[in-house]
Amino acid sequence: MTTMEYIKTHLDFISTTYKIPEYIKKSILESIFVDGIGSVCRPPDLGSIILRLPKFEKTEPDIYPAIINYCNEKNLKEVELYQKAGITRASFSKIRSMSKTGYKPSKATIIRLCLALELTIQQTQEMLETLGYHLSDASIKDKIISWCIEEGIYDIEIIASVLYDQTGDYYLY
Repeated sequence: MTTMEYIKTHLDFISTTYKIPEYIKKSILESIFVDGIGSVCRPPDLGSIILRLPKFEKTEPDIYPAIINYCNEKNLKEVELYQKAGITRASFSKIRSMSKTGYKPSKATIIRLCLALELTIQQTQEMLETLGYHLSDASIKDKIISWCIEEGIYDIEIIASVLYDQTGDYYLY
């Protein structure tokens, strides 16, 4: 069955069911199948799309190497980092092995690590984007966090208090 026959059959069914006049049915067919220069429009061929599709490799996101690089730059030990970020040893261990386990820490956990590392807004965005998160201008909470980072305010407890005061939410916990 051609595309035209398929649509015409379904249009016949719809027009009969909903009692659409013949002149409207004809207008619908013309508007669907004829573009501005009079050639027939066809839906994309799924098979050709699949054949042209590049081979994408599945990769597990891993921020641990970046965390270690930042720790080294700031002369900070892992233990000091996760304690400063208020993250348990077990949670940090999951982050360490996330490329093998598929573990994905929460956005709040990554933000806490970024604050503990005193990263810039750009570095924080890069860390978040590795896991599919970002600081959004559409979120008042994210705006507050961004502002604090830009102002050099990295104390997690202070930021959490400001967030609670402004939003009523314990966002970083």
